[in-house]
Amino acid sequence: AVTLCGSTVSGSITATGSTGLVLLGGPSTGTCTGNSISGSITAKSNTGGVSIQGDKISGSTTVTGNSGGVTFVSNTASNAVTISTNTGGVSFQKNTIAGALTMNANAGGVSVLNNTGSGSATITVTSLGDRGCEAVWPVINPPQGAIVGFGAIVDRPWVEGTSVVPHPTVDA
Repeated sequence: AVTLCGSTVSGSITATGSTGLVLLGGPSTGTCTGNSISGSITAKSNTGGVSIQGDKISGSTTVTGNSGGVTFVSNTASNAVTISTNTGGVSFQKNTIAGALTMNANAGGVSVLNNTGSGSATITVTSLGDRGCEAVWPVINPPQGAIVGFGAIVDRPWVEGTSVVPHPTVDA
């Protein structure tokens, strides 16, 4: 496990291969408060989950290949944020991002809510199908240029030749 709370870090932070929770900051009302980080954050191949909350991050942020879930909440990031190939779900909420946001190939559901940004336009891809949602009706918040939401795979009527048969489909 890795825990860093209420600290000022003049360099970068890398957490790789931890089997416990990687906790970098926390909600302002908790015992673990946010950090001020002048460099970048990299969290890679951790198995106990990653929680980055309430931090001010000057460098880029990369969260890849983790299991156990990822929480990225109430952060202010001055550069690019990449969250990809994680399992266990991703919660990305109430962040201010000045750079580009990239989220892809995350498994276990992705929740993206109430974020703001001043960087270039981005596209967000989210999937709530694994949580039973048949369709996703997203709300676009700047700087997002588009949101593509994938629902659950559901059997629907499908015409094959002269027959109507059930066929697995997905709404996007």
